[in-house]
Parts: sequence; C-alpha cells; structure tokens
Amino acid sequence: MKKKKSACLPDKILVRSFLGDFKDDKKAKIADHIFSCLECWTKFKTLNSLTWELKQKEKELPAEALTAAEVREFRKAARSRLHEMRKGPKQPAPISFARRLILIVATSLAVVMVCLCFLLCFK
Repeated sequence: MKKKKSACLPDKILVRSFLGDFKDDKKAKIADHIFSCLECWTKFKTLNSLTWELKQKEKELPAEALTAAEVREFRKAARSRLHEMRKGPKQPAPISFARRLILIVATSLAVVMVCLCFLLCFK
C-alpha cells in the first residue's frame, strides 16, 4: 500500500466499490488497487471515516427532516473534509534547533567513541 500507481481509480468507481455495487471479481481487482495505491487508500479511508461519522450523526437526528441551515452546515463540513483530503498529508513539523543540536552532539560523540575503540583495538 505504499506506492502510488500511475492509473488511480476514478472517484465514482471508488465510491461505487465502497457502496458494494460491483461483483466479486471486480471488487477483488479494485481492492488490490486500493491496497497498493496510497492516494486511493487515503480516499477509501476517508469514505470509511465519513460513513462512520454519518452513522454516529444519524443516531442524533430527530425523526423530522433536516432544516435548511442544518443541510448547509453538513454540506460545508463535507466540502471542508474533501478539501483537506485533496491537500494531501500534512508535512511533519520541522525539527527545532535544540533537537538538531542534540542530534549533532550525539552523533559526534558516537563517532568519537568509534574512533577511540578503533585506536585502542589496533594500537
């Protein structure tokens, strides 16, 4: 699941697969691609997450229909999540100066220790 393949699944196919619209042989091919393509795997996980959130929200819904304001709020939240998904994974935080200094000192000490061992062994 680590590599991104050149031909990703169209979003419609991914959603239809998620909903179970395909026969077993087609499902297997789609599943193989999803597990080997990072981009499709991320989209699939997002669909799974949204489904879980919707099921949780469904429990909170009253018996009557949603108001127009609630529908707008839901659509806004869905667009926001899709936008976050399209931006891609977040970049890791940069290493602070103190941590860099500690890494440099620790690496330097390790090099000195290896050199001392080498000198003592071959004296």
